[in-house]
Amino acid sequence: MFPLFGWGIGVAFHIWDVFVGSEPSEEAIRAETDRLEKR
Repeated sequence: MFPLFGWGIGVAFHIWDVFVGSEPSEEAIRAETDRLEKR
């Protein structure tokens, strides 16, 4: 039962991050696209 409780907490944090998380800034998007272009 304890591992199931821990997994549930992890799922709850993931749901929070997906639906309530903040939008990435323009600077963060630009930095990521620059990083990917250098590959």
